[in-house]
Amino acid sequence: MSAGPVTKSDAAWRLAVRPALITQFVLYLGGYAALLGWFKSVDVYHLHFADTGALILVHNLFRILFVFYLFWMVQAAGAVLLRLIGRLRPQQVGMAGYLAVTFFAGAGVWQVVLFAVGYAGLLNAPIMIVLATPMVAASFGEVRAAIPALHMSLARLWQSGALAKSLVVLLFLSWAALLIVKGLYPGNGIYYYEPYLQTYKAFLVEGSLWPHAAWWFSFYCQGAGLFFLGMLLTDAMAVQLVTFCLVSVAGLTTLLFIRHLTPRSHWPLAGAVLLFATFVYTPGWAEFRKLHEFNTAFVVAILWMTTMALAAAGPARKIWWCAAASTLIAAIIASNYIGVFLGVVFAVLALAYFALGERARAFACFGLAALGGFLVADTLAINYLVYGLFNGWDPTLTLLWQFADVEKVYRMGALPTVVDILNSVSHSNAARVHIAWAEFLIRALRLEIFWPLVLGGGLVAAIALRDRFSDGKASGRHVPDAALVLSVALAVYVLLALVVGRSDASTFYRFSSFTVPIVIVAGIALWTATPRPRATLLRWFAGPAGPIAVLLLCGAMLVGKTRFDPGVPRLAVHALEYTIGAISIDDAYTQPSEGGFTVPWADIYPGVRGVYAVVGPHTPVLSLNFHTFCELPDCRIMWSATSILVPGIEQVLWGTPEKARATLQKAGLDFFLVSRATPLAYGPLLASPLFSPDNIGKIFGVRWTDGATTLLTWAGPATFAIDEKWLAGYRSQLAESRSRLATARGRTDELTAVFDRLRTLPHPWHPSDVPRRQAGWPNVPEQ
Repeated sequence: MSAGPVTKSDAAWRLAVRPALITQFVLYLGGYAALLGWFKSVDVYHLHFADTGALILVHNLFRILFVFYLFWMVQAAGAVLLRLIGRLRPQQVGMAGYLAVTFFAGAGVWQVVLFAVGYAGLLNAPIMIVLATPMVAASFGEVRAAIPALHMSLARLWQSGALAKSLVVLLFLSWAALLIVKGLYPGNGIYYYEPYLQTYKAFLVEGSLWPHAAWWFSFYCQGAGLFFLGMLLTDAMAVQLVTFCLVSVAGLTTLLFIRHLTPRSHWPLAGAVLLFATFVYTPGWAEFRKLHEFNTAFVVAILWMTTMALAAAGPARKIWWCAAASTLIAAIIASNYIGVFLGVVFAVLALAYFALGERARAFACFGLAALGGFLVADTLAINYLVYGLFNGWDPTLTLLWQFADVEKVYRMGALPTVVDILNSVSHSNAARVHIAWAEFLIRALRLEIFWPLVLGGGLVAAIALRDRFSDGKASGRHVPDAALVLSVALAVYVLLALVVGRSDASTFYRFSSFTVPIVIVAGIALWTATPRPRATLLRWFAGPAGPIAVLLLCGAMLVGKTRFDPGVPRLAVHALEYTIGAISIDDAYTQPSEGGFTVPWADIYPGVRGVYAVVGPHTPVLSLNFHTFCELPDCRIMWSATSILVPGIEQVLWGTPEKARATLQKAGLDFFLVSRATPLAYGPLLASPLFSPDNIGKIFGVRWTDGATTLLTWAGPATFAIDEKWLAGYRSQLAESRSRLATARGRTDELTAVFDRLRTLPHPWHPSDVPRRQAGWPNVPEQ
């Protein structure tokens, strides 16, 4: 229908509005330019690492501004994608729903682009700015449309009663607490520096995703494209801000998912509050500097979009399915393991809908299952082409070792490490004890926190089901699509937990934090059942007070879990102090770790400060000890157990000290750290002739020492000789590590036997040339 002719008044209004729009656009881009200028010019992380005061406060404000622009640059990419597919208007799903679906669709676009950029060798700041700036510009229209709509929604919510206001305040407070504790504060956790940060930084130093010194964790981290984007636009602390942004949108998605189930209640707000509050303090899991919480956001978004697609009709259904597919791509690039879970979920959903005679839905679910399977296979194939392996230290390495390209692994200099990992997996699998399945599932599903929600909801749902049967309404399909999606997801998770999770309970527990929003949504879905309100108590819980009561009970569970933990008030105080600038970045990194980690330092081992002062940033230093963390700017203290990628490494492990020295020097490894404060990481390298007590004093000299920590390098004019007292201490420490790590000593003997055999065989070597321990490793009896 024609809009009619443009009148003079219309034209005058547009001319009057245009300068205002241009001003707003310039201000919007100006904020983004100021953000880049702050991080690239002021550069607090590198130049003011130990400073306090207003500078740190302003820095944190810019970091919050980065979260804002990150959201919109990702959302704009999704909006462009969904416009190409169809016309999804905010009016169709509400502005909040529109922002959530476009954000996750955009995450898929960014993950694909950044993965390709990484393998093209273009991981650098100028390329990231070139990619991000058009998306920031494109998001201006999205921001202008969203602000008044969100303002109106919040105003309506604020006018809906005291209970709703209280929940909105709780939602903001829990979100703000998550921002301060997990987003802004340079939080410390278990084993972040050695495998994760070193791998992230190695990718960025090399500018690509191709093999590098920290190759061992590349299998897990090469899909961290959004982390790389944030680190290159800002600094190394952007990792947790990216995760915070994703979890924030996951909270919005959780709210929308629950609102779809119960649109006129307080449950959506209560569910979002519970999600944010649960993630504020999570010792030992949900560390925002690792990749696990990508899954938390992506999985709940995929399940929500699947539910919306199943409920939609016409062109809108295609948009929802495409958004779910884009998010699925983002999730599997980040972690191909989550692809196995999601692939099985959609395969089971396809079978369920086929059984119900709903073929259109069955084919759509089957399409996502096939996409998931293809992407998992694709990521494994890329790993194989690049590394000669399908994956690293996990069941995949063991199961698919027979297909490994041993020659490629050998040429990279990684074969001794890979064979040692195979030994380690065999030893650790033999030593693992399966815990009781009920105890494990309670922890894995976080039911120690959510049992009031799940148990109470289960009771309500059971009464409603009984009423349905007693009223004779049990015929036909009465299971809503949302209930079917959630039930299948939880059933598949429980099956995987029982089959593979109990054998490595701690790792599975950390990996499976994505179940938190699923359990919250599923628990609330149980409460939305409608039994006949016979009892006054049931009527009370079915009313507006029900969400508040359940939220208070779950809050009590959270408090009960943490009230005796001295880390809670300590973490809260330090996080607030850092946010306002009372302590520096350096101070924050040196605070005691949460989660009961045993070393007395956090992310900066005291001895590395002297080492860093001598060698400077970017210089690789191979540490022979555990836990010598160094989060000083661009510090490269590399752990010998995971950071060796040296062609000809067998010359280092078994050759003469002179050949070992030449090989390491050629690889650019000239500095080595030895500490008395933490155990030696006994393994193949420390068992080599080069580092034997008889040879170490002849080949190396002391470049620097504080008595407890020693920096070794090749003996020369800039060093002084290793004395007998130091050698005696090293000898004693080495013997203690050998005794304490008897398993590692056995693995080293096995590794030597394997290579003794390999050297008798002609090239190319094959997987069958490397005997598997369970088949009887040579020269080593079974323990």
